[in-house]
Amino acid sequence: MGSEVALPSESSKRANPWMIATIVLAAALVALGIWVVVDQQSRQSISLAPEEVTDMLEARIATMNEPDGRAAAEYYSIDGTLWELDQDPPEVSRGRTRIADRLESLCDDGGLRLKSAGASIMNARFVAEPVNLYFEGESGHGEGMCVFEIDERGEIQNQWVMGWVILP
Repeated sequence: MGSEVALPSESSKRANPWMIATIVLAAALVALGIWVVVDQQSRQSISLAPEEVTDMLEARIATMNEPDGRAAAEYYSIDGTLWELDQDPPEVSRGRTRIADRLESLCDDGGLRLKSAGASIMNARFVAEPVNLYFEGESGHGEGMCVFEIDERGEIQNQWVMGWVILP
């Protein structure tokens, strides 16, 4: 009585078609799930800033041009930050009081005037606003870009002043 090893029959070597169908279906569902997640993320596209944001930014510019830098600072959150990255070294004003001081220095004392140069675009909480600038009583002007982070209250949490191109 020797021990015999039973070899699998030819029919048991074949793959079960239901098992293959289940694996293919599971893979298809995983692929579909990944596609849906990626598609949702890609739909968060850049669009024009909503009217309430555009109105706020335009009112801020109008207030700066009055000139009233202190009143313009009211558009910033109490703990907002103004990052002037066009300065060397960069000028950073933290908090509404310091922002008011800086805007007063630039607008009231320095004669800075701004004008919107086109439509503002928004992605999530961030707004990019093209602007023209000039200094009252001086020749020449500049063009640049300001980027804002708008908080949940509709106030400016951060403003980044990007580079300016100064034109004759």
